Amino acid sequence: MTMYTETPLGVALEALTPTLTKLELSSDEYVRWVAGEVFDTLHRWGPDGTMKSWMQDHHGAVCETVQVDINSGSAWCPTNRTIDARSHSTYVSMLVGSKGSRRDYAKMRVVAVKSNVIVVVDDWHAIAYIVQPEDH
Repeated sequence: MTMYTETPLGVALEALTPTLTKLELSSDEYVRWVAGEVFDTLHRWGPDGTMKSWMQDHHGAVCETVQVDINSGSAWCPTNRTIDARSHSTYVSMLVGSKGSRRDYAKMRVVAVKSNVIVVVDDWHAIAYIVQPEDH
């Protein structure tokens, strides 16, 4: 994948747009909603706060993830994981039951954020985390 811009927002847009466009074509209404939430966040909201503070504010929420490797364009979209932002101070865990994955906060740059979506980038990934808004 060729990067045309070095800004964090440009990196996120270039990496996530092909995957989000495919998700928008899904026959599943919820999948289309997730893609729309990420697009809306990228195009209408700016960076605010830290990934750690957003995750702590959403501790215990069920999270959807759209993660893209910015070099290869390969995507990973795990669903229905619970945010555990209070067990460790340097990373967040995304759990399914007692198993899951983790993301270190170090080097993650917030690109765009709104109440239920955060988009972050590092040197390897563009990642969107999406939770259901309170009134959805």
